[in-house]
Amino acid sequence: MITNVSGVLETYKVYKTDEKYPVLKTSRQEDFKDTVAISDKAQDYQSVRMALANVPDVREELVAAIKLKYEANKNVVSASDIADKLIDKI
Repeated sequence: MITNVSGVLETYKVYKTDEKYPVLKTSRQEDFKDTVAISDKAQDYQSVRMALANVPDVREELVAAIKLKYEANKNVVSASDIADKLIDKI
């Protein structure tokens, strides 16, 4: 805890200065330009993302074919077949 406030203020006055120091320039700032380097991996990632952006989320032709089979009852799958496939994946 500070008990001698006037002593602190006197010390602050000793070290306080309004003097401005000149900035030394060692080289011209116009010589420096911001640059960005993108790694090969990042470029590959970007090209894959762009390619995937053009791929539709749903393959409409496949959905239409399955829908036609379902409506014609040609693609009836039994519950036991589904269960077998699930167990095979585990």
